[in-house]
Amino acid sequence: MKIRFKLLGSFIFLVLSSQFMISCSSNENSKKSEFLLDCIGDKNFTMLLNVNPIKKTVFFISSGPLSNREQFKPNRFNNVVMWKNKRIISYTNYASNTSTQTIFLEENNLLNTGHYPDGKFYNEFFKCQRK
Repeated sequence: MKIRFKLLGSFIFLVLSSQFMISCSSNENSKKSEFLLDCIGDKNFTMLLNVNPIKKTVFFISSGPLSNREQFKPNRFNNVVMWKNKRIISYTNYASNTSTQTIFLEENNLLNTGHYPDGKFYNEFFKCQRK
């Protein structure tokens, strides 16, 4: 019995003995459309984001110190300004500052920078896990 795979559009077919075809999967369904990025910073602050590579969105779910990971619940989309080379840059404006995140998808790292009107800034480096 000869077994081979054939790609037709976005579907993969299994061909047995050149007579019988079974649909095995769709390429589009084999890609995970979104994932949680659970991050802990070098200053013990946490961030939880929902990242959707298909829609190219970053949804900021919650953040806070390790003792209260859900102290802040922005529950809003970040403004994505760049998504390429496995890197995402996004920002969110708050009353007191602008917070910018750079996510390095391959390394599962995040750099968060807060920019304040008086010229002060805050940086924190996060190690993240995909969930």
